[in-house]
Amino acid sequence: MKFRLSYLFGYFSVCLFGYFSVCLFGYFYVYFFGYFSVYFFVYFFGYFSVYFFVYFFVYFFVYFFVYFFFVYFFVYFVVGLAEHVRSNVMSVNLYVPIRQRSDIERSPLASNDRAILRAGHDSSASGPIINKPSIESSSNRSPVYNLTHNTADRFSTHRLSVASPDVSRTVLPSTAGDENELPLNPTSNDWPIPLTSTDCQAIHHYIKDFVPRMVLKTPQWSSYSALLHLCTKHALLAHLVVAFSVRDMAHEDDAELDILAIEHYRKALGMFIEHLGSSNRELWITFPALWLFIHYEQQYGDSPRALQRHLEGVRDVVDSHGYALFPGSIGGSTTMNVAGEEMPRQILDRLALWTIYHDAAAATFGFGGGLIRLLKEQYPGSIERIRPSSSTAIRDAWGSGYPPEENFWDLQVIPLENLMHESILLRYELSLLRQGNENGLDAKGLISIGRKLKQLEQGYSSLIEAALSRKIERTTILSNMCVAAATYLAVVIQYERLAFETCPSAAVSKTLQACASLHEYEGDGYMRRVAWPMFAAGLEIDDPIHQSWLLERFDNIKGTNMKRAAIVLKGVFLEKRRMKGPVDYLSWIKAGKFQGFVI
Repeated sequence: MKFRLSYLFGYFSVCLFGYFSVCLFGYFYVYFFGYFSVYFFVYFFGYFSVYFFVYFFVYFFVYFFVYFFFVYFFVYFVVGLAEHVRSNVMSVNLYVPIRQRSDIERSPLASNDRAILRAGHDSSASGPIINKPSIESSSNRSPVYNLTHNTADRFSTHRLSVASPDVSRTVLPSTAGDENELPLNPTSNDWPIPLTSTDCQAIHHYIKDFVPRMVLKTPQWSSYSALLHLCTKHALLAHLVVAFSVRDMAHEDDAELDILAIEHYRKALGMFIEHLGSSNRELWITFPALWLFIHYEQQYGDSPRALQRHLEGVRDVVDSHGYALFPGSIGGSTTMNVAGEEMPRQILDRLALWTIYHDAAAATFGFGGGLIRLLKEQYPGSIERIRPSSSTAIRDAWGSGYPPEENFWDLQVIPLENLMHESILLRYELSLLRQGNENGLDAKGLISIGRKLKQLEQGYSSLIEAALSRKIERTTILSNMCVAAATYLAVVIQYERLAFETCPSAAVSKTLQACASLHEYEGDGYMRRVAWPMFAAGLEIDDPIHQSWLLERFDNIKGTNMKRAAIVLKGVFLEKRRMKGPVDYLSWIKAGKFQGFVI
């Protein structure tokens, strides 16, 4: 480009060189004779001679400047031409620049790959070349999830083509000594499926970006990291976590990555259906798989119907294999056999509890609740018994290598998790009362829930007050307090609306205060944890300022269900401007006016 521009300007300069030279010579001539004419015109026509003198002087200056300008570009043209000739002579028959060639010579590529790069194209494929790591001993492995040996090219901005045969080359992750790595790193032999370069980037994204967004504790010692370790033990789970990670990594308009994620998801779904129909099934993968399916649909599902089918599938599996899935809740074994390795099953209890929480949330919006109902009827007390084991799941999963400071953090969070647990179960009970409210109000049920809410208020009053205080220095524990307090207060909002049919202004104000504090501490990234409390408060408020603040929070939270909730909330706000009182948004969803959602 540099050569062509200089050539263009040089061409014009050559063409105009003669023209301006002639013009300049002519003006020198005029100026010379004009000098003698000054005396004559001053004597006879003084005023006119001064005028013409200034006129010719200005034109002389302008043409001199233009002449100099084109001479400069003429020189520029000559220099550019010389540089172009020199570069062609030095780089003839070489496709790769010198600096890049030195990197290639140092990288452990196979000789045929090196020849392809030098030739400038891959004759067997249309996509970019993926560098294969050399096979090394376990004591001399590359950095964690290293996709290439050239660090600068590890995460190239060049998109990989899903249709390219090169993408199918297997590049497996390895261990390293990064301070942000998983404590039990999956090595290259741990993954049960072949991973492409894009898959490895997605897993790296899961570790470095997704997990820190989901937790407020040290990411590598979280439940999500323990879940990733489980995913290295079975192909079904590996496909699921890669599908979710690829989709989370993709931008909204990245169709290639979306297609890749869907392919992994379909493979996982086919394997799960086969797993359920097998007589020799590995039941330990059930709750990790179901939770990943549900989480994927929660974030990226096109329809709430898919999420509903997964929740119904959970119920059917528990109905058939409840005693095998919850052995700890009935006094059975507290360990599990995972790919021939004995592991504590507390992490499965935690995933089962998360699935139960999803079921409770779905019940609030008109579907779901079947899993909790089944557990209460056929396995009474099972939910209460897996709750304590769930609180120690992370420590038990990592064993003796779990840091004491992380264990201390977990102990401080236990009261918050207990308040969250009780509030979510009361949320489920309230949804049952609201669904049965068409046949008359269940006074007994409301009184029972009211007593439980009062007990929670008395037992956790100091925690709720601390969450609402603005005088305490921000910590991750305080942020989690805001989440627990907001969830409890949202249940109070729904209870008071159902029981007294009035706006619970005090509970609404405190809920918004807890959510605002969390936003001040953590920003928009963690507001998904209080999405339902914000929605519950939004159903009651009339102030346009608070309404705008809530809509802005929902717009900044990732996930299709969050977007659908924001659309419904906008409709509620418009309706509340027309009329006073509560808005029956669930009837809109049932009538098909809005899409269903779960938050």
